[in-house]
Amino acid sequence: MSITLLPTQTQAPFPMTLLAERAIHIAACNALVLSDVHLGKAMHFRQRGIAVPDGIAQRDLERMTALIQQTGADLYVVGDLVHAGHNAEWERFAQVSASWSVDKYLVLGNHDKEASDYARAIGMHVHEHLDLGGVELVHKADDTRSKGGLTICGHDHPSVVVGAGTQFSMHLPCFHLRTTATGSMLTLPAFGSFTGNKTLRRTKTDVVYAIADGEVIAVP
Repeated sequence: MSITLLPTQTQAPFPMTLLAERAIHIAACNALVLSDVHLGKAMHFRQRGIAVPDGIAQRDLERMTALIQQTGADLYVVGDLVHAGHNAEWERFAQVSASWSVDKYLVLGNHDKEASDYARAIGMHVHEHLDLGGVELVHKADDTRSKGGLTICGHDHPSVVVGAGTQFSMHLPCFHLRTTATGSMLTLPAFGSFTGNKTLRRTKTDVVYAIADGEVIAVP
């Protein structure tokens, strides 16, 4: 189950839908926006002798493909598509994405330093930051150049604690919306399954949408 945010909630010029698959669908721009896939991270760990199950990246690519097929939208990755340079999981992405009949965009993240040439070679449009119909796309919140409206970013892998203080408390990945006098910032959860999450520090005016059991849920 998804949640659609209206322009009055985000300062964006159009509605946008938060998806339980850890992405945003913006129908007005024919855009599917996600962040922090970290292709190759599991492989990076295994090469250093840390036991990590195989197939994680493949399942993430299958989720991505399913979203593109469902929405028909162009793909926008706001940083950290890869984890540590060129690797076999990047090659899997290249093969899978070649079958998508959509445009692909990469806003470079701090882990993408070696990825720009690879991305261009498979037909991705590569940017430091990007304007999407009046919404700014960046990787880190600190990278914003916007002086109003909405900025969408990733990088922090936000999560929220639900049921704090009880024996059933859980850390859940989440979308984090912060609005100030100078604009709004929407931070995406990490799309990659093997990324880790950072517990966010929220103010009283922040709005948080957690992802649990295939649903997006507003967290009071």
